[in-house]
Amino acid sequence: MSTTTQDKSEIQSLTIDFLRFPLIMMVIFIHMSPKTINLIEAKYSLLSAHGISNIIKILFSHTITSIAVQTFFLISGFLFFSNFQDWSWKGYQKKIGSRIKTLLIPYLLWNLIPFLLIVGKGLICDVSNGNPTTETLAFFYNNIWRIFYVFHEWESSGTDWLGNPLYSTAPLNVPLWFMRDLFIISLLTPIIYLAVTKMKKWLILALFFAYISRIWTQIPGLDIESIFYFTVGAFFAINRYNFVEFANKYKYFILPVSAILLVACTIYDGNKTEIGHNIIPFYICTSILSVFYLASSAIDRYNIKPNKFLVSACFFIYVSHVMPLPDIECLLTFVKKTIHEIIPGKSLAENNFCYFATPIITASISIAIFAVLRKISPKATKFICGNR
Repeated sequence: MSTTTQDKSEIQSLTIDFLRFPLIMMVIFIHMSPKTINLIEAKYSLLSAHGISNIIKILFSHTITSIAVQTFFLISGFLFFSNFQDWSWKGYQKKIGSRIKTLLIPYLLWNLIPFLLIVGKGLICDVSNGNPTTETLAFFYNNIWRIFYVFHEWESSGTDWLGNPLYSTAPLNVPLWFMRDLFIISLLTPIIYLAVTKMKKWLILALFFAYISRIWTQIPGLDIESIFYFTVGAFFAINRYNFVEFANKYKYFILPVSAILLVACTIYDGNKTEIGHNIIPFYICTSILSVFYLASSAIDRYNIKPNKFLVSACFFIYVSHVMPLPDIECLLTFVKKTIHEIIPGKSLAENNFCYFATPIITASISIAIFAVLRKISPKATKFICGNR
């Protein structure tokens, strides 16, 4: 690895950009939501075709990919306080002004667009069929505000250490819960800055305990996972720590531990079981650092450069791949159903092909749409994508 501070900072920046596209692909694989069974309860041989298929889906939808959103929170916390180590309210106002453009406005738009499409389709059907529009308009008025905060709510797998059930919430466009949480946490950065500078490592330890125990408030937008990783990123930035340098320093610890925990999480199907639910936080922590080490090493050794177009397309892929749409449910589901009509997936080989092809084709369609939109109206596309 390079030794100068400037080189390490540059490699860290390149690593962050390089990771964006793989992380977005991980998010799509997570949303494939395949049916799996933990390896302890599996009634078939793990080396059988069905067993291998089950392990593949656990790996790519429940374990390896489980670091994606947390890594984005870590990066977001770091970037918020990068070049902002010394607090000022003027600097805070500038940062929040930027987050309004990059987070709040696109968040509102990408929840409002599908909502209006759904309502519009309902009104057209009502009018064309000669039906009253009362029900559709009631849906509009009852949900126009809910779509931006808590439109979906479901009970998560596992409980906290006190035995209380855990719940997750999301706006209409489900993946955008990340943007909701991120903007809320950004507003709370004065508290985070004060806590980081006063409590230092004790803050991270306290939040880590809350993270692994899940003993925390369940107010939507203040999820402990979101706050923990954002705060760790802030801690690195405020104290001028470098992710790449840190990961390289502790690589002989984080790499083997991450590998061991990956095996354990795969056996217990990620967070889909009670045991896996308690193991996976440790896996995510070590694996994020492992990914930083592996990616930065490849960049440094082979002079790899992030593809700027793919980096700029990541946001559009993120907001569009499971955005609710009339008739087809969402792009990911549409692609999945279409592929299965062409390739029924009766054999395990066909099923596995469909499993890998669906996210790739979904991302490719999103990228193609993004390219066309940027060609037709670059300013409008940049605006709806948060000036990216």
